[in-house]
Amino acid sequence: MDAATQTIKVGLQIMKDWAEKNIEDINKFAVFPTGYFGMVTPSNGLELYNGNIRLIDRTGKELECFDPATYLDQIAEHVEPWSYLKFPYYKKLGYPEGVYRVGPLGRLNVADKIDTPMANEEHKIFKTLSGGRPVENTLHYHYARLIEALFAVERVQVLCEDKDILSTDILNTRKNWTGHGVGVLEAPRGNAHP
Repeated sequence: MDAATQTIKVGLQIMKDWAEKNIEDINKFAVFPTGYFGMVTPSNGLELYNGNIRLIDRTGKELECFDPATYLDQIAEHVEPWSYLKFPYYKKLGYPEGVYRVGPLGRLNVADKIDTPMANEEHKIFKTLSGGRPVENTLHYHYARLIEALFAVERVQVLCEDKDILSTDILNTRKNWTGHGVGVLEAPRGNAHP
């Protein structure tokens, strides 16, 4: 874990040095206001696996924080004739006003904190980039991704030290389960998927 942490710290420094030298490009390449969408803990911390969905507007104001099971009540998809893609949007604002960004930039913008110490310190620096508003600079996706990598390494360390993680006391041996459910996780390409 120490080697991974050190590698990520080197990457963070490379990114910060590059950003300082190229701030003019960062401030003009694909900078646009939008909402942001991502998964959070109950205290609005960064979450990748099991949490609620938080949506903020372009000023950082929370629009919704909802259970993933109600995803279809909150989010709709718009289709353009020129694309096979679907364009998700927040129903209450409609399309295109309700469009939001996801991925590392979205997740770090919606999170108020990160529940691991080193990543949380980087997150505090990240939050200063826009003076308290969401970070809109698309090139900061790279910085956000490195902060998430640091969080992941710290979380893996915590999990590896958890004596109960392989306990048979938590093993579900039920064989004939039936029912309906919705799951959500942050996918590698960045979207929260219920």
